[in-house]
Amino acid sequence: MEDLVESILDYVRADYTDYAIMINGEWGSGKTYFWNNKIRNKIDSLQLNGKHYTTIYMSLYGISNLEDISKKIFIETTQLMDKNMRKYMTSTGRESIPEYAKTGLDMANLFGVTQNGDKVDYSKFFSTDDKVLCFDDLERANVDVIDILGYINNFVEHDHIKTIIICNEKELSTKLKSSNLEMKTFIATYLLDKEGSLAKTDKPMVEKIRDKIEYVFDKANDYERIKEKLIGETFEYVPEFNYIINRNFNEI
Repeated sequence: MEDLVESILDYVRADYTDYAIMINGEWGSGKTYFWNNKIRNKIDSLQLNGKHYTTIYMSLYGISNLEDISKKIFIETTQLMDKNMRKYMTSTGRESIPEYAKTGLDMANLFGVTQNGDKVDYSKFFSTDDKVLCFDDLERANVDVIDILGYINNFVEHDHIKTIIICNEKELSTKLKSSNLEMKTFIATYLLDKEGSLAKTDKPMVEKIRDKIEYVFDKANDYERIKEKLIGETFEYVPEFNYIINRNFNEI
């Protein structure tokens, strides 16, 4: 377990990264507890090269659109921004706004939040190398996982923010294959009929439909492609037996 903790901290300590890491494990194994009690405090206490790290945790459970994620980031960071950001950018010679800052700006506009620019320390907001994002429950979101990973990739690829994704890939795989199954079956049957393959007896009908669904709606392959681009390392979380016992006693 300590090796896993150190591996995660090594990722956070690295000077430059252009990838996220994933913690994969079964439901109920204690991944979130592990984050809250073994990882988060250690990251928040890190101070390297004058930087004090800040973790921003978001559960994706029940998220129904990408805007909900932006709202969560805005609420977690509590950054109050206004039009005077342009003044700050001009004075510091900055030419672009980080994806992370765009999220906050969008949410500030949505909530109608404004504040005197002289009272906002924009330099802290534009500093993205001291932030660590953690997205939990990826498989429990009500948004296409491909869209979510693409959204997260903005922070990783453009802003190089340290990002940790916690999920159960086994359940995620099942979800990718079973989503909108009735609609997929209807379309697959229609396509087979148009091809003249429906009446053929070369293989069972169920197998034909399944193969056509996999060919037309191959979300699993889409997931693997974006994961290969986004995730640099995947850590398998397998809790220690004594750790589970102690955790259960603490929760009684």
